[in-house]
Amino acid sequence: PKYVHPKEQYKGPGAPFEDMTTFKRDFKGNPGEITRSFKPDNQAFSSGKPLEDVTTNRNDYRRWPMERPYVHAHEQYKKPDGTMEMTTTHNSTYRELPLDRVVAHRPSSANKARNAPFDGSTSYANDYKKWEMNKNKPMMRDEYHPNTAPFEGLSTQKAHYIPHELQPNRSFRPDNTAFQSGSKFEDGTMYRTDFTPKHVEVCPVLGIEKGQTQFQFVSTDQRGHKLYQPVFESVQSLNGFQSPNRMQMTAA
Repeated sequence: PKYVHPKEQYKGPGAPFEDMTTFKRDFKGNPGEITRSFKPDNQAFSSGKPLEDVTTNRNDYRRWPMERPYVHAHEQYKKPDGTMEMTTTHNSTYRELPLDRVVAHRPSSANKARNAPFDGSTSYANDYKKWEMNKNKPMMRDEYHPNTAPFEGLSTQKAHYIPHELQPNRSFRPDNTAFQSGSKFEDGTMYRTDFTPKHVEVCPVLGIEKGQTQFQFVSTDQRGHKLYQPVFESVQSLNGFQSPNRMQMTAA
């Protein structure tokens, strides 16, 4: 059978369990004051002192004791001795002198009598004389003679503005019909006119390798260009002269 290790029995410690924690050790419950309420008690403020009726006006403008101002006492009048001299500068300077009567200085001929009549003409009467004037006669009109021609009854307005027959205004509104032409539709464009098909000549060099041209290989130059010449047949002239073959070099 399998060996079974015996279990040791639990033995509790002899010392009592210490339940002190770091929280209890560091954060001790210190006693504090209870939070005081700041809510007013809703009681009217009253004072047992009597009402003070001293206002700013009464405090600033008080009744202060006053003294009468000092009055200087003048000396009493003393009448001077002797009599007063009433002579003034005007009376002493402008004295009353005796006056003589004014003598008239009229000419001696003023009292002589004249026998000539009195000339009562004035310059106004001589300049502005009363001339005789003829009264304007009223202008007399000619006697009215009525016209014997019959009354036409034609006024200037009737003579100038003759009534004419009115014609209704012609409407210029389009009839909305499409424009049509009887000629044939011309479909020629600038592209067709400018870009016409051209005959392209094929380079004879392209057909040399295939043997489709009338050129014959001659030689190769120093730069590597191949030289060809066309092949011409001899033509017998009528005079018996045979023209030589024309040699034309073509580089490929």
